[in-house]
Amino acid sequence: MDLVKSNKKKKKTPEEILQDLEENGLELTPEGLGPWSHSKLKMLKNCPLQFYLQYILKRPPESEREISLITEVGKAAHRILEFSLGGKSIADSYKLTRKEFQDTISDQDWEENIVAVEFNIIKFNQKIAEFEKQYGVKRILQELRIGCNKDWEASGFFADDVYFRGVIDLVIQLENNDIIIVDHKYGTTAAAGLRNFQDQLNTYKVLFHHGINSVEGAQSGIHHIREGEVVLDNYSEKTDIEGNLVNLIELSIDGAIEGVKDLGKFKHKAGNSCKYCDYRVECKAGRLKEVEESSKKWFEIKKE
Repeated sequence: MDLVKSNKKKKKTPEEILQDLEENGLELTPEGLGPWSHSKLKMLKNCPLQFYLQYILKRPPESEREISLITEVGKAAHRILEFSLGGKSIADSYKLTRKEFQDTISDQDWEENIVAVEFNIIKFNQKIAEFEKQYGVKRILQELRIGCNKDWEASGFFADDVYFRGVIDLVIQLENNDIIIVDHKYGTTAAAGLRNFQDQLNTYKVLFHHGINSVEGAQSGIHHIREGEVVLDNYSEKTDIEGNLVNLIELSIDGAIEGVKDLGKFKHKAGNSCKYCDYRVECKAGRLKEVEESSKKWFEIKKE
């Protein structure tokens, strides 16, 4: 059974994108700047210029993206969990994952970062197995790609009408139709709690409820792989998911767009996200000023 529709759209070339912009303009609305995801919305808030380059112009950065060790290590840990929760042994999960990442993670880094968390991965698998024995688990789903349209109805991840989408690492669906959502993260600390992740987790509750099937309630949390800890948020009832959490997403999108309109252009904002930005080299050198200023043409001139 297909849980998520695909309906992948044909990707436009940068030239076709620019031509469309010149002919049709840029609609500064939730629909016009969509489809949305938590990460895309966060980018618009953090740095409108990066959003403009990556999601509107779809302009490739001047320099190739550097392969980050922490990113590759995180991906590898995710993959091991995916294999092992899918039924493979820990040994086979490690073996298959090592083969996938042999070109991007050295033997030393593999030992120091991936082999070092083997006990934590085993412990997490045991927790899931114990949970299945204690509670009525209907199914366990991994790497779910979910899309919803503007009316918060199920849509394909790449469908023409997709409005908001996301990929969920792990969902445990219970027989009573509650769900537990878990997002695996490698380089985070449990002591920080969920303050940096709650918005992301809330979107997952909404996406599953509207994009897969209706639930009675949901609880979500972060699995801090390196520490072997899981931190969960408060239980959200169905009415809260359909009401408050959907409204929070809509208000957040509207607020982010209005914030950019107030700036009058897709302006660069310096912050912690700069060190992860693919455009940081050319931005720091001042080579994106012209692009930033040219984005003013999509905004109305406000009268005093």
